[in-house]
Amino acid sequence: MRDDSQRDNDDRWFVLGKGSLGCLWATMLRQCGCPVTLLVRDGNAGDSKAIELTYVPPTKDSNIGGAESGNFESENDARLQLTPTQASLKSVFQLEQSSPAALTQTNTPIDRLLIATKSYDAVTALNQVKALLSDNARVIVLCNGLGFHQNLYEQLQASSQTIEFYVGVTSEGALLQSDSVVRHTGRGLTRIGTYAPPQPHRSTAAPSVNPSNKHVLAKGGDALLPSGCALAIEYTVSINQAIVQKFFINCAINPLTALYDCLNGDLLKNETHYHGFKLLCAELQTLYNAYNKQTDPNDSSAMFDLLTQASHVASVTRANASSMLCDYRAGRPMELATLNAQAIKMAHDLGIECPINAQLVSKLLDPNRGAALD
Repeated sequence: MRDDSQRDNDDRWFVLGKGSLGCLWATMLRQCGCPVTLLVRDGNAGDSKAIELTYVPPTKDSNIGGAESGNFESENDARLQLTPTQASLKSVFQLEQSSPAALTQTNTPIDRLLIATKSYDAVTALNQVKALLSDNARVIVLCNGLGFHQNLYEQLQASSQTIEFYVGVTSEGALLQSDSVVRHTGRGLTRIGTYAPPQPHRSTAAPSVNPSNKHVLAKGGDALLPSGCALAIEYTVSINQAIVQKFFINCAINPLTALYDCLNGDLLKNETHYHGFKLLCAELQTLYNAYNKQTDPNDSSAMFDLLTQASHVASVTRANASSMLCDYRAGRPMELATLNAQAIKMAHDLGIECPINAQLVSKLLDPNRGAALD
């Protein structure tokens, strides 16, 4: 561990993951004046070097509006910008690119870390840089899914119990047009809250919020991310509901687009696709209701209509290819373990059958699969 007195730059952000989301956030942090280091796999980078990253803004009608993450009514007036205006022009940003090995060799301290890897890589990626985290580092994870937050938390606690760990749920859309060009495909909303380990009476599948940090998030949110960041950000003391609802919406949309090899909007337009979409949403709705009843039996506000919410997201992102579809087309691993496979595990723990999700996961893992749900 590095002592805080050894920090080289109080404003520098290290972004772990050079995918579309990591590049989007890197450009937005750089746009508001923060030095940014993009961290890539050790095998893909030698020494630290300067790079250029081009940001292409979304079209005027590309407004997701936060719907992908469920209900985003303001809770604490800590929302920064609901209609970002700064990032409206194509821009080229100067950043640094490095790797965990290069930082370790120079013993570079990390005070601010944003994890934007695939969810299945998050734990391994953090493990490569955790020894460089200062005792009071701030870590934000933006990965999709459930089931991995606790492992990240335990890694950080083993390093220092004073490290701040936050979970972000975002509906921002981004696409890498090349290694050096990121296109902002849709404006959304990012909600950020403090992670705390699950309580004994709650499911271990999703994080809860540490009440001790309620004041920090509600009143001091602008200290976590720069106030000039051209993204709509809200700090919340109830991040759990946003995480879970985003998880179920992703479980309904992402794997089906990979199965049918289609864009989000095609789930609604194609009769066969929509039939599978409704079947999957119905099964996931039963699971969500049971999960919510177990974790928040007195919280009726957390109930939501999955088919309605997922349909809305599929509609407003109709021209988008989901991250799982992009992974499928590129032959990369898909985030099934933290999405639908995690839903199957959740169902098993609750004593619920999930045959459609099981069939879906099986088909996606079978190269000779058929593209239809029974």
